[in-house]
Amino acid sequence: METRRVEKNDTAGRAAANYVRIRAMNADEYDIPVDVEINDAEDSEYIVTFDGVHPVGTCRLHIVDGDTAKIERVVTLRSVRNTGVGRLTITVAEDWLREKGIKK
Repeated sequence: METRRVEKNDTAGRAAANYVRIRAMNADEYDIPVDVEINDAEDSEYIVTFDGVHPVGTCRLHIVDGDTAKIERVVTLRSVRNTGVGRLTITVAEDWLREKGIKK
């Protein structure tokens, strides 16, 4: 598994994150409408985890202020659940937030 940091202007990275969210939350399991699930601010950043080729997990980073952030919209495809993809995605997100100087 490999991860990718997706900054706000990374169109391909955002598409990969949205692919995972739509597959897991709309098509496969919860039937959440796309316009409800994909309602991000333009400055949202993500971590996307790949199985080597395809995106299989993601989370969104929401920086609340200079000191505080939230890790949101954590999702993995059903096919990779219980394999550590979610844990890896969150760990990489926490590392990135620490590098940005976020303390909480």
